[in-house]
Amino acid sequence: MTDNNSDYELWFIDFFVQRTKETLDGYEKDIETLKARATSLLSWVITLSVASITACAASILKHNIIFSISLGVISTLLILTAICCVVVLFSKKWRKLDYRKKYFDDFYQDSQIETLKVQLDAHFCTIEENIIYYQRTQRFMKLAWVLFCLTPLSLVIMVFNFSFCVVLCV
Repeated sequence: MTDNNSDYELWFIDFFVQRTKETLDGYEKDIETLKARATSLLSWVITLSVASITACAASILKHNIIFSISLGVISTLLILTAICCVVVLFSKKWRKLDYRKKYFDDFYQDSQIETLKVQLDAHFCTIEENIIYYQRTQRFMKLAWVLFCLTPLSLVIMVFNFSFCVVLCV
């Protein structure tokens, strides 16, 4: 390889090393955003869950079965939403690039180009692992929002059905 091609290869690999670092930083910011959303949603869900469970218990004590069933379904949806949020918050640790001393021998190569290639390969492996984790976390967050949005809809449907049953029974 000529010296000119060697310089190009060095630049090219270094360019990709920098892009993979930016990609990792971007995914890390995205995962932190998901966790912030999960925290926010969880605070709403806990508040609403306590209220709906309390109302459900009160309606059971007053023997209002229709109301207690509706509140039981809402409480269940809210609890499932909370579980999804907790999975998002306490799932696997985000893998970061690791340049500690114990990995020095793994990265050290005979030339700068070979060292950058090893570094680039490590970056790609880290990105692949984090993408799987990110997609899983994102699925749980989407499920949490779907369950949360189904909560008022289920209340409307149950109130309508129970009202319709009451009208037919009268």
